[in-house]
Amino acid sequence: MVNYLVQLQIWILKKALDEKGIEVDKKKIDKADIDSLGSYEVTIKLYQQISAKLKVNVEAE
Repeated sequence: MVNYLVQLQIWILKKALDEKGIEVDKKKIDKADIDSLGSYEVTIKLYQQISAKLKVNVEAE
């Protein structure tokens, strides 16, 4: 069940990035431990030793 939730979070993050015009392979998104509303830091692996950190705000609709 946990693996499913992690995959769902990655899919949602990828979709949000795609909507902003940022193309990222979902395999490059490090698993995010998002479990409630708030701000989180997500790491995206760009190259072998280069990564980017994104701030993700989870808000209610």
